Amino acid sequence: MLRAARPLALVALLALPSLATAPGVAARSGGIGGADDRDKPVEITADSLEVQRDRQTAIFRGNVQAVQGSTRMRADSMVVYYRDRAQQDAARQQAEQRGEEIRGGRIARIDAFGKVFISSEGETAQGDKMVYDLDRRILSGEGRVVLTRESDVLNCARLTINLETRQNVCESAPGGRVQGIFNVGREKPGATN
Repeated sequence: MLRAARPLALVALLALPSLATAPGVAARSGGIGGADDRDKPVEITADSLEVQRDRQTAIFRGNVQAVQGSTRMRADSMVVYYRDRAQQDAARQQAEQRGEEIRGGRIARIDAFGKVFISSEGETAQGDKMVYDLDRRILSGEGRVVLTRESDVLNCARLTINLETRQNVCESAPGGRVQGIFNVGREKPGATN
């Protein structure tokens, strides 16, 4: 039975196997984006969705778009790795014992494939593959990665961004080079990017 394409809590989505192949399915949960966005729900829309309960994954295919607050992600496909309630509670307890906070909630990781594009408040990242580890708040990318911040541009083969510390690491492919273009000119008063 097909249901209307509208945002659903991931918990409800996983409880309704009839939605696994519905076109235009949407889901919401917690965790893509900057510090201001991390507690906002994630809405994912796609042409189709396949839920693999035994592997605890939800596979979104076809014109996939994820939005959380001001952060947007597009890709050909996304795989969402989630936890059941017992795993979520265990992960939270382990994090608390280490004096850390678990940030991903039910979602542990999102892998995006094919023409991946992420944008958030003056920054964009694109590449062939992006992996977002919600617990560690690490975004990594591979394959023709381009990172832009306002008018600055970095090109590399692999990128790792720590969203907590804002530290970026760009690496070249074997025999390749990392390229950076940095605007060092003065901004004109009242100019906007």
